Amino acid sequence: MARSPAFARLQRDLLRLIDAVPPGRLATQESLGAALDIPPRHVAYLLATLDDAEQRQHPWHRVVGRGGAWKHRHAGGAQRLQAEGLTLQGGAVKNAEALTVDPRTLGVTPEMPARPAVYRREGGGPALSEARGIGPRSLGLLERLSITTLPALKASDPIDLYARARALQPDVSLNLLYALIGAIEDRDWREVARQDRTSLLMVLEERGLLR
Repeated sequence: MARSPAFARLQRDLLRLIDAVPPGRLATQESLGAALDIPPRHVAYLLATLDDAEQRQHPWHRVVGRGGAWKHRHAGGAQRLQAEGLTLQGGAVKNAEALTVDPRTLGVTPEMPARPAVYRREGGGPALSEARGIGPRSLGLLERLSITTLPALKASDPIDLYARARALQPDVSLNLLYALIGAIEDRDWREVARQDRTSLLMVLEERGLLR
């Protein structure tokens, strides 16, 4: 997956923070998000997109959700937790609250001291990163298309944005189009897929955008 410069810097900052979490201790997605000024769900996504080498090199297994919830896509994490004296119980790390640390106290200075434009609120309104159904990968694509605010997204034609995104990254799927429409219309992208798929396919065919 192609990573935008902002995405790559955020991921490096996140990895530096979790590298500083001592063995046997934990950090929450919420606290890591607060340290980086990004939503907790984006912390989860940044960790989910680690490649094999990054998984081996960094202690992603020390990151938990609310209440110590532990959900990771990568293999071997439970064994790594056990090796550090931690116990999984009912899908959560036992005694997680007592084991968590505040990443902002670990002495790590972020490479990106100010959040990227897509994470920045303008005029008190929500940031583009807060748009419904828009994840970090989509944010990176929109940033490359010079769409960095929610008003700019809402003023755009989603079909045109999808076409431009495909020109930049040919492997994007229809899910991106569903997510763009959902963000513009404040709808769940899965609802868009269920209800609008046929009509959207017809429009894409008319514009020569079907593979």
